[in-house]
Amino acid sequence: MSLLAGRRSQAISKIDSYISTLNKDLAIAQGEASLRSACLKLLESLRAQIEKEESLAHITQSESEAAKEFDSAIARLESAIITGTQGGRAKIPADHSIITENPIKPVLKSRRVIKPIDFVTQNYLRRRTM
Repeated sequence: MSLLAGRRSQAISKIDSYISTLNKDLAIAQGEASLRSACLKLLESLRAQIEKEESLAHITQSESEAAKEFDSAIARLESAIITGTQGGRAKIPADHSIITENPIKPVLKSRRVIKPIDFVTQNYLRRRTM
């Protein structure tokens, strides 16, 4: 039972780190509630699923699904920032005067996935002989 509990807590802490990273990025992007919900909903449901899971294989599978969902949530957030649909609406002053300043666009580091397989031309490793 301790092996299962240890693996469960490890997977939950990994998903919690994904959620906290997304929350920080959403705060920087000033995303509205619909974007926040779209990015976090599946991660939170996977976390709840892991809390109830009784199989090590299913916990590992849910953790890998969470990693994929984290990557897609980051991509969704980046595209929302690029298209300007993250919910950062212009605020109208109380005296209804025109704002002449440009609104500050949120800045996030773009993340890119690097696959080593894309750089390899052979499907196998060759031993080097001297």
